[in-house]
Amino acid sequence: MFGMRTRNSRHSLVFTVAAMAAMSPLAIVAPAQAQQASDQQQIVNEAAATVTAIRNSPQGKDFDAQLANARAVMIAPSLVKAGFIIGGEGGVGVLLARSSNGWTGPAFYDIAKGGIGLQAGVQVSETIFVVRTERGLEKLLSDKVTLGGDVSIAVASVGAGVSGSSTTNMDADIVAFSNAKGLFGGASLDGTVVVPEEDWNRAYYGQSMTADNILRGNASNGKAETLKSRLSGG
Repeated sequence: MFGMRTRNSRHSLVFTVAAMAAMSPLAIVAPAQAQQASDQQQIVNEAAATVTAIRNSPQGKDFDAQLANARAVMIAPSLVKAGFIIGGEGGVGVLLARSSNGWTGPAFYDIAKGGIGLQAGVQVSETIFVVRTERGLEKLLSDKVTLGGDVSIAVASVGAGVSGSSTTNMDADIVAFSNAKGLFGGASLDGTVVVPEEDWNRAYYGQSMTADNILRGNASNGKAETLKSRLSGG
């Protein structure tokens, strides 16, 4: 879908999505719009709310069953898709990994997808990507990963009548739970490109670190404890 893209081209997609969504009250949070630590904290706070929303949804039991054995989890509080003939999708997510001492992170990521279609409208969704395998986590810790290409992904749309057996038995690296609102319900996440957001990670932790350093090292920000508690069931 994307091939090799520069950092500026990734952000251009997010700006395109935002511009197409301008006629709607829905808005997208893009990395280039702000660089202050308060903006990163807002995403972390919204991620905590997203965990609660998905857990309280009709797919809550399936989500908890997947989360219990997850290697990691990526949470995108506001994943926006807008389109009219040419469409795009984008947002910001946070990745946390499970360790022997609990959840580590978060590390910030750009999430972007582009494509051509005949639908017109806007969709916003709270999306949680439950990373089931070590392979899935390793790919996410690389410079760039394409969902459905580099790693396998299955989608369980909240409220879409997906049975518990169909989600818990999926043989995929990642299972995505999405609470979609708008005109693109059930859209595939195949082709979505996920890339570490270095500027946001630097702003949140006060120094330059890779996603691997954050999730497997000693990086810590006490303001993420509420999010970690929510993931642990608190």
